[in-house]
Amino acid sequence: MEKLEDNTAVWLLKVLTAMAAPTLLQNLTIGSLVLRDYDTYMAQAGDTVNVPIMPILSSHTNALPIGNAQVVLNRHMEASFSIPDMTECLANPKRLEIYLAPALLALAQSIDGDLARLWSGFTSNLPISAAALTEGVIDDAETALYLAKIPLAEPKFILADTSMYRQARQSPRFDDETGNFKGLRVVRSLAVVKDLAPPVTHGIAFAGAAMGLISRRPPPRPSDYPGKEFVEGHSELADIGLRVRLYPDPAVLHQSGSVECLYGVGVLREKFGLQINVSAAEQQKAA
Repeated sequence: MEKLEDNTAVWLLKVLTAMAAPTLLQNLTIGSLVLRDYDTYMAQAGDTVNVPIMPILSSHTNALPIGNAQVVLNRHMEASFSIPDMTECLANPKRLEIYLAPALLALAQSIDGDLARLWSGFTSNLPISAAALTEGVIDDAETALYLAKIPLAEPKFILADTSMYRQARQSPRFDDETGNFKGLRVVRSLAVVKDLAPPVTHGIAFAGAAMGLISRRPPPRPSDYPGKEFVEGHSELADIGLRVRLYPDPAVLHQSGSVECLYGVGVLREKFGLQINVSAAEQQKAA
């Protein structure tokens, strides 16, 4: 049987780290829209990160100090992957992406789910309750975000589930190509929170700076397999970072590894977002 030499393991790790962060970003929905903050210093789960927040000024106010929002790194998620045949990957490195992608999709779903659950943190603006995502709802949301003095260049979004998105598409003002609906981009996500009793879907109207996804390098940890060595590296891109770990076994062609992310999410600016609570029962009647 062929052997997996040490230099092959190093090459394999380099390829995997080059793929990991870009693939994660491709699979993020909400996480690709919010403010992201990453630093290469090593942190521990439970550490608190101070995220700088620029003040909102007017021509009649003196300069204000930079504020900050605190986000706890309380999520250390890991997903495993398997490479069944190294000979295929040596001949065609693109095959590695096939084996790595499911693990990164699992991480992306976890991150998006945590961000969607921040809906209850937006209490500064009056929540909107409706039976569907109509033009009137969009008008109310846009007005609330405008009054929050969000910079005009800051993109604004509506986080919606499939039913809300379908309702929005019924309006002639909805742009199917971009998802733009009267100045707000409607983003569909499976992570949107739904209550069963009473049946309510919790959408969010928000600017990108309303929420934060903060990640840091995780601390060292021992091998998942006692007595088995590993190699690891970091994949970092666009203010998000991952650790990639590989357990090279020179005796077999089948290899295993994992990707992990130490992160936390939080509401950074309450006024930059508001709840859109849609009644699922009324929505089904209208569909």
